[in-house]
Amino acid sequence: FKKIQVEFNKIDDVDLTLKEIISNNNLSALETRKVYIDKKFILGRTLFHEPLLSGTRDVACVTCHLPEFASTDGLSASIGSGGRGLGTIRKLAEGKVNQQPRNSLDLFNRDHNLVQSLFWDGNVEVSRSSEENLNGPIFHTPLGSHLPNEIENLMAAQSIFPITRHEEMLGNVGSVSPSYLPTEHANKDNELANLTSTLPYNEKLIKIMELIINRLVGDDGITDDWHQKYRDLFTEAYPGLEIVNITPAHVMNALSRYEEIAFATRNTPWDNYLKGNNSAISQEAKYGAKLFYGKGRCSICHSGELFSDFNFHSIGVPKYGHGFDGKGEDLGRYYVTKDNNDKFKFRTPPLRNVMLTSPYFHNGSATNIKDVIEQHINPYLYSKKYNDDGSFVLTNEELQNISPITEVRLILTKQEINYLIEFLLSLTDNSSLSKEVLTPNT
Repeated sequence: FKKIQVEFNKIDDVDLTLKEIISNNNLSALETRKVYIDKKFILGRTLFHEPLLSGTRDVACVTCHLPEFASTDGLSASIGSGGRGLGTIRKLAEGKVNQQPRNSLDLFNRDHNLVQSLFWDGNVEVSRSSEENLNGPIFHTPLGSHLPNEIENLMAAQSIFPITRHEEMLGNVGSVSPSYLPTEHANKDNELANLTSTLPYNEKLIKIMELIINRLVGDDGITDDWHQKYRDLFTEAYPGLEIVNITPAHVMNALSRYEEIAFATRNTPWDNYLKGNNSAISQEAKYGAKLFYGKGRCSICHSGELFSDFNFHSIGVPKYGHGFDGKGEDLGRYYVTKDNNDKFKFRTPPLRNVMLTSPYFHNGSATNIKDVIEQHINPYLYSKKYNDDGSFVLTNEELQNISPITEVRLILTKQEINYLIEFLLSLTDNSSLSKEVLTPNT
């Protein structure tokens, strides 16, 4: 009887401790959009799965953001134009090198107002401060003032960039669509890349989007089957819109509408616990939550309802994959700010559904969440390790830029790491939308 009573006391103690943590950190369950399938969602869903958005007609947004891979693709670095297959079996043709430098980020809850930046280096950002903007949010992107004025939110603002990057969806000048595609799409010149290669950056991106629109809806002299289908989809999604007036913003906003509804988390054990259901998460997950918000110091960066401060940090992740120089080099936030202090820093990734989105880190170098936790515990893990050529894995500059937040040396037992993993499991959504809702009918 005494043993049983001790166990009950432990349960009461951890719930009381978490109640205090919840209060001190002002934690609350995540509010997300209801599932609302309108005509704009249907257009966005079709566009999200449409290979015509890519230069060689063989890549769609869904290629790297598969629902069955929790809106990622299971690869360390995504394979865009020229690849074949989906998910972990996707490959490039023999002899070709994947030049994609980064891991594909998941899309969950990215429409939330807490989201301040997108992409690993945060090169698409939003400012919502009333002092800076009296007419709604201001978007900061590589397009600057050339970003279409009608953009509705941050998710829409980012959508133009994967479509117009050569290694993702655009493909290269002189490339041709694969011969295995249906006859009407096979062996076609990549006019998206060919006709824009000499344009200034800002003009190039907008022109690519205009060429894509022409592919989708055609013109008076072209009547392919899909043209009428897309004409109907656009005019139903935007009542009163004339075909000649379709702009890149209409495409971008529709993609955003689909993504914000399709990839919202709506039913996690942790949210249910925050709503007052003490049995929603396991005892081990509760111990993990205590560690996450306490000794483990995880919540310093992985904060808020989305578990991200949307700031930029370096935790000593070694080079891996192609990078931007073919040898794994990736300077992260520096590419946006040009500040040497921002080298090797990357945006804190949100953690909802994190247990479903391996591989991890900006370069996809970790496949096991335990390895990720250990890297956070000791960001100097590779400081004394050597490459095959005798050089150090981490340069002095990389060591100097490791975030001071992680300088406090943590010692966690194997059991404590397992508790943290159990807590991360409680952030998994148990109510993902059905394939019928997420996938176009045709």
